[in-house]
Amino acid sequence: MKQEDTRKRIIEKALELFSTRGYNAVSVGEIAKSVGIKAPSLYNHFPGKQAIFDAIVEETALQYQRDTDRIDIHVQNVAQDIPVFTEITEDALFEKVRQIFEYSLHNEPEFPRSYSIEFRGPEKIYLPIPGLPKKGVHQLFACAVRYPRLHVRMENYARLAMQEDEWYNNLSDESCAMPGTFAVFALGLEGPKWWRLVCDYLDRCDDEHSSLQEKFIHTFFKKYGFTAQSLPVLVHGVQSMQNLKPAKEFRTLIANEESLDALMEIKGHLEYYLPEESGNDKRALAYLWRDVLWAIWGTASENGGSKVIKTAPKELKEKYQQVFA
Repeated sequence: MKQEDTRKRIIEKALELFSTRGYNAVSVGEIAKSVGIKAPSLYNHFPGKQAIFDAIVEETALQYQRDTDRIDIHVQNVAQDIPVFTEITEDALFEKVRQIFEYSLHNEPEFPRSYSIEFRGPEKIYLPIPGLPKKGVHQLFACAVRYPRLHVRMENYARLAMQEDEWYNNLSDESCAMPGTFAVFALGLEGPKWWRLVCDYLDRCDDEHSSLQEKFIHTFFKKYGFTAQSLPVLVHGVQSMQNLKPAKEFRTLIANEESLDALMEIKGHLEYYLPEESGNDKRALAYLWRDVLWAIWGTASENGGSKVIKTAPKELKEKYQQVFA
């Protein structure tokens, strides 16, 4: 292996370890082992762990310098515009997300919670979610999510930014989105670690101020399928908007024993997804279950799911009957 290749592998593996376990928890020996070399060989490339970390920061800055040239935030009142970001030179995206995070820390009552984030770069990178508006804020977090060490900061930003009855000002009415939306979507597609954040986001959504969650949910389940871990996202999703429509692939994705069993597990604990005062309300439970079934099968879920049961595979028919019972 060439020296340059070894150095690159050390940086890549160290970034993976630091981002998953934290800087202090990782030793030089562990980094070397993950690369496939001995610790003394690693010291031929870096004098120590701090030097590796510094190289990661430098590499991230150089990479991001190639991706972008400007970010701005604008608040609701043009006269109050706050130019958080201007021309980017050698600053890393890490610094950009940190500044957005700090912007969201303001808690004065008069501080604007609806704003826009403008981002422009030479490379058009977007999330793999069809139909999302191709705006700068979308591109920003599609770029940011590529850097694992930014993920926690993205979550922190999203949790601060998510505010009911607020939205990004530069999106059209039909594509309205609550602040934090694109950070949540980006992280949600990264894996189960972030699905609690997705559910918390959906709990704050409403049809009037956020209309993009259906597009995310379609992509989410096409990627992860219907499992015990993923299905809570659907339950929170159906409560975030009226008549959440199913994707055409959903009927196929649910048609297996594991997914149907997971769905029955949700049915058995549906009260967990309702406010405490409604948890024992049979009518509220029935309405929620109806909406969950609609989000998977659409109109075929009506009339006790007779159409779904009729066309179900013989070995799964009994499970479908239990689902629609």
